[in-house]
Amino acid sequence: MPGAERVPHRRGPSGPMPQVRVVRLGSSAATAILPAMTTVTEGRFQCPCCDYYTFAQRSRHDTCPICWWEDDGSDLGEIDKVSSANHISLREARTNFASYGAADQAAVSLVAPASARVGLRRESRARGG
Repeated sequence: MPGAERVPHRRGPSGPMPQVRVVRLGSSAATAILPAMTTVTEGRFQCPCCDYYTFAQRSRHDTCPICWWEDDGSDLGEIDKVSSANHISLREARTNFASYGAADQAAVSLVAPASARVGLRRESRARGG
């Protein structure tokens, strides 16, 4: 797909790790550089964990390159439900992202650094009760 980059996924079966496709959605889309020099492109939909617009579509088990949350369809309406894909609740992942910039501590070295997020669209949403 033109304008698409591949980002390594944080979990996978034995053998090569699966990859996530991050798609450029228009000429005005902002980009950031991950530590491994992978381009992150702004998406059409918000990540439920970090609130950055990083997904071309929702609920496809793509991994957000900003916080490393696997999008299993969880959203703020189910904030305390443990995600089968991420093994933690969305509330815990959002707290982790606020504390150290990743959905879980094991992913800290995999996410885009704060300096690379400049220019990417983010709209903070209510954290849930």
